[in-house]
Amino acid sequence: MGHVLGAAAHPQLARQRQKVREFRSRHLDLPMRQLAAARRALILGRADVVLMGDSCLLWGSPDDADPAMIETLLAKRLGARVVSLAGAGFNPKIYAEFLRILSTLDRRPAALVTSVNVRTATTVHVRRHPQFSYERSYAAMAQVGSARRPLPSWRASAQGGEAAYAQFEALPVNTRWGGESTIGEFRRTLAGHGPAPWRPDLEARLFDYFHGEEVGPHHPSLADCALFGHRVAQYNVPNVSFLAAVPTACGERHYPGEFAAHVHDNTKRVDAAIAEAAGPDWQLVDAGIADDEDFVNAHDGTEHFALPGRRKIVESVARALGY
Repeated sequence: MGHVLGAAAHPQLARQRQKVREFRSRHLDLPMRQLAAARRALILGRADVVLMGDSCLLWGSPDDADPAMIETLLAKRLGARVVSLAGAGFNPKIYAEFLRILSTLDRRPAALVTSVNVRTATTVHVRRHPQFSYERSYAAMAQVGSARRPLPSWRASAQGGEAAYAQFEALPVNTRWGGESTIGEFRRTLAGHGPAPWRPDLEARLFDYFHGEEVGPHHPSLADCALFGHRVAQYNVPNVSFLAAVPTACGERHYPGEFAAHVHDNTKRVDAAIAEAAGPDWQLVDAGIADDEDFVNAHDGTEHFALPGRRKIVESVARALGY
């Protein structure tokens, strides 16, 4: 979510996007709308593959020779009908709730594909964000005992507000390179600098803000990861998850000899929590995304992929599914 900080887009474009997001948040429950669409596709027999992912499913580069996102590329590669549930901040916690509800249907897809993004799964700045924590969506989904009836997706009240954002910015956060701080202190440092690349010190701070939290053995997000693994096992269809890779090469330029190992350790902890609950059929594939050209903008720290990166992901998923 680098664009939230003004790091992934022109400031004027970022403001327009923010206005659209705010309007949508006031009136539309995005996770519920997508869940309703997936439900309909499954009931009507129009979904061969269910794809769940974070914003890596939504973002491309203006320089891409082919603007097709992962959903479209995967459908073409597999020769299958793919229905996606995708949004900024989507993570194992929300996937688990999607699967709980979809599992009440008699129909199953031929395969389930999910992204695993360590940042959206574990970090304070995503999990506790007034918009991207989807608290009202979880409350609405908790009322759904079965998907056999149509699901509501509209609401009248806004999500978040000034008080919620003030509480969010007061939250403490501890990062490997920045130490103890608050979300607000981080964001005030990073906001308003226009599109990346930035000065090296600011870019390093952005990478620390996005990826510097350490996932210890008792991290609260690991329980959500385990629940997701449990839901995957219950859903009982062929499945594969792909790693929403971090711009590690750029991170290493700021924190040489440390950044890659730190990201690997966090990923390993998240993967282990899911795998233990999901069982022996769980597989998390690493598409080998490593070059700056694989990312929309490697300097902004986000897991958004340009066409070369998207193609690598799709090919790795297709191979893991046996295509």
